Amino acid sequence: MTPVVGNKDICTEGLGPCGTNCDARCKAQHSPNENPQGSCDQIGSSISLCNCLYSCDRSTPMPKPPLNCISGLGLCTAQCKSDCCNAKCGQQYKGGEGFCDTNVGVSLCQCSHPC
Repeated sequence: MTPVVGNKDICTEGLGPCGTNCDARCKAQHSPNENPQGSCDQIGSSISLCNCLYSCDRSTPMPKPPLNCISGLGLCTAQCKSDCCNAKCGQQYKGGEGFCDTNVGVSLCQCSHPC
């Protein structure tokens, strides 16, 4: 990567599992004037993640990722399992995904949706 000058800094973005051609994915994600460079970083014994380094302007605030909320929609029952819970969630919240959660000892219909 070329040296950064002026008010430019080095930013990093995770691009998920390494797979093939991490550097090409990084270059496709960022413009050539950002000098993008992708590299695979080994996490644990069997997982490698693609990291993309690029020149960025820190004076421009980074966009905040959308917030995700979890809302309860009652109990999951023999009549209303995961598919039913997912349908209820989608009807109540745009972009919502419902699932039955049994972590507290009972099966609760939980809805993950944008806040």
